[in-house]
Amino acid sequence: MRIATASLILMAGALGSRLLGLVREQIIAALYGRTRETDLFTAAARVPTTLYDLLVGGVVTAALVPVITNYLEENPREGSRLISTLLILVSGVLAVVTALLWVFAMPLAEFILPGYSPEDRALAGQLLRLMAPVLPCLSLGGLLAGISVARRQFVFPSLGAAVLNLVFGLSAVVFRPVGVTALAISFTVGAVAHGVWQAGGLRGLKFGAEFDPSHPGLRKILRLYIPVFLGLLVSTAGVAFDTYLASFTGAGDLTAMRFATNIIQFAIGFVGGSIGLAALPTLSRQAAAEATRTDYEATLTAMVRWVWLLTWGIGVVMLVLRRPLVGLLFERGQFGLGDTDRTALALLAYLPGLPAAALDQQLIYAFYARQNTLTPVLVGVFAVGLYAVAAVALLGPLGMPGLALANSVQWVSHAVAMVWLARPLLGNGLRPLGDAVGRGLAAGVVAGAVAAGLSAATPAVLPDGTAAYLGQVGLGGGGGLFAYWVVLYLLRTPEANVVKARFTGMLSRVIKFAD
Repeated sequence: MRIATASLILMAGALGSRLLGLVREQIIAALYGRTRETDLFTAAARVPTTLYDLLVGGVVTAALVPVITNYLEENPREGSRLISTLLILVSGVLAVVTALLWVFAMPLAEFILPGYSPEDRALAGQLLRLMAPVLPCLSLGGLLAGISVARRQFVFPSLGAAVLNLVFGLSAVVFRPVGVTALAISFTVGAVAHGVWQAGGLRGLKFGAEFDPSHPGLRKILRLYIPVFLGLLVSTAGVAFDTYLASFTGAGDLTAMRFATNIIQFAIGFVGGSIGLAALPTLSRQAAAEATRTDYEATLTAMVRWVWLLTWGIGVVMLVLRRPLVGLLFERGQFGLGDTDRTALALLAYLPGLPAAALDQQLIYAFYARQNTLTPVLVGVFAVGLYAVAAVALLGPLGMPGLALANSVQWVSHAVAMVWLARPLLGNGLRPLGDAVGRGLAAGVVAGAVAAGLSAATPAVLPDGTAAYLGQVGLGGGGGLFAYWVVLYLLRTPEANVVKARFTGMLSRVIKFAD
């Protein structure tokens, strides 16, 4: 029940955050379009966000939450000392790295964007310098969010991205007169707001300015994080390689990939991220004692079944409705029909990896909960290697869609390897996972057919443009997802029974309120 409540809080926050993130992207598309300059901003913005993943993002779920959770339950005083030590240490490291980022912004832009002109690379370097403060603000905010999750305080972590996206979007409108520089300024302002917001999650936590670099908890976190750090170095190289190759595909393609990726991340974050992050403290506690091994297997099995069933249905509907979906979200202002087609093509190539990426997230959390960070890292290195091979092979014949498809190859190969290695962790849950996959495949066929049929009928009764897109996505998407869960219910899928019970309960409360 605690995981379910936490999941609902995080899913509600993730929904708000992702919706505001889409609004942010809509503002960028409408005001700035899909251009060479938005490509430069996208490439430059990848640097601080990738460094955040490398320095802090990975350590939060891999080591910080499991270790601090155990300390706060077993020895709160030592847990407070550990938190204080972490904050001081991370702040010092971030100060040095941020200064280096500002100094080497120009060489970095030269390195990752060889396909652009010297003038373009110079502009990208200027944008990167403006966004250097993003790194410490995101990183400290992420650290504070992890501490809140370890304390089972989920409100501030769930809404952190929403604050960033809201401030980013509003700032992009306010600073529009200064051109693409406005996007860099807006990202920085949004990151500052994100860090300040996450500080609110420390309310009620008593700790002082104590710094103990020999703290055993710190050593444990570092020991768990070293394999993750090495793996993220490989992933960072993969991101840089992706940006490097994309710089040769043509003006606007990096932006099209950005918009398509945000649609994919909406689904992954809303479903996979919320469920996995909510369950991580519980998994960590269950993994710590052999007596709760059965509970651990049951929790993990429930996680992977729910994530697969939710993301597979969403992925099938998105695949069928990809073009009206992109048109509805972005086609206005400076973003035209050709931009919609190009972005929908990128989305088509990303979609095969959607369910795999969301499922993969849960299995990574499962290993982290058992304080095993090496296995996911080794699988990650293997998957990045496959991506590099696929990207080089597909770039020539397919261009930009080939790079997106290579990402799908990476996600699927990583998920398959993780499922295979997680068999001992799943125990008897492997068979229920296979059962969920089979039922989801069957329901997905029906959902796709219903979504396609309803979508095709919509333009006959609605005018072209936004109204038609809204009708196709609303009617086709809603009908497809409804059909998906009806088929799952007819197949006697336990999760569909839960959805039906929640829906009927909510409907009865609405009827009672109306009476």
